[in-house]
Amino acid sequence: MKTITLEEIYADPHVLEPLLAGDQPVEIMQKGRAVATLRPSIKPNGKYVPKPMPKIDFKARFLAMHGPDAFKSTRTTADIFDALRREPPLNRENRE
Repeated sequence: MKTITLEEIYADPHVLEPLLAGDQPVEIMQKGRAVATLRPSIKPNGKYVPKPMPKIDFKARFLAMHGPDAFKSTRTTADIFDALRREPPLNRENRE
């Protein structure tokens, strides 16, 4: 196991690059005690290949929820928001 002090890393962070390039773990020391261990990443061996995630068809989901006329609105988004802004806010007095 290779060892490096935290102070050396603070002084020159590029000192870590050759140590991490090897296949051995690197132990980081501070004031004489180990504070972290950096282990090499596990390389895939080719036996396990993750399945690709299926693509989600958001338009089909939206149509299934809201019906076939969901995208055939005659109102623009600006009109809808203008109408919502004109409505009075819900206060405790307006709730019933």
